[in-house]
Amino acid sequence: MENVVAGYLSRLAIAHNSHVLPINDDFPEESLMLLEKTPWYAHIANYLVTGEVPSEWKAQDRKHFFAKIHAYYWEEPFLFKYGTDQIIRKCVPKEEQQGILSHCHESACGSHFASQKTTMKVLQSGFCWPSLFKDAHTMCRAVIDARGSGS
Repeated sequence: MENVVAGYLSRLAIAHNSHVLPINDDFPEESLMLLEKTPWYAHIANYLVTGEVPSEWKAQDRKHFFAKIHAYYWEEPFLFKYGTDQIIRKCVPKEEQQGILSHCHESACGSHFASQKTTMKVLQSGFCWPSLFKDAHTMCRAVIDARGSGS
């Protein structure tokens, strides 16, 4: 049966110029990857891709950077970090951090944990960023303060 259909389709005459669609050379999505703000991990990703560090860095900056760079790897378009607990986590840009914190703090599975538990939930979810512990503490403190003020 397949050969009959394939044979029939191969013998069909195609009318050129009938229902010709113009080719759209515009790429409206080409600006989707344009970054408005440089993520906190840009220098790490740049180094992993190019092998270069910013020329304006001082010796101490380079030493600190090379002491921690072994924990990161780049899998385009994401940066990941090997944790000391042997778990690999996605490095999260600033604009995604609050949503992740809120979800881990407020979701049904997360309940209203204290800042340490919220932080652990974020880490267990496979995300990380340098100010995670401080950000979780600040968010949890704001929630407690809002409840105390009657909001």
